[in-house]
Amino acid sequence: MDETRISEIYQGKSPSRNGGELQVIDPPAGFPVPVLPEIPNEHSPGLGDMNA
Repeated sequence: MDETRISEIYQGKSPSRNGGELQVIDPPAGFPVPVLPEIPNEHSPGLGDMNA
């Protein structure tokens, strides 16, 4: 099943390209999200760390 549900919007022949059929293809493989170090909370002067 098409998880994007594009078939609910577009059906049949492509309206813009040589009368071809519309297709939904998977996006290209991405990159893993890097694990970044935690950063301290930053607040206005006079406020303490809200996680403490």
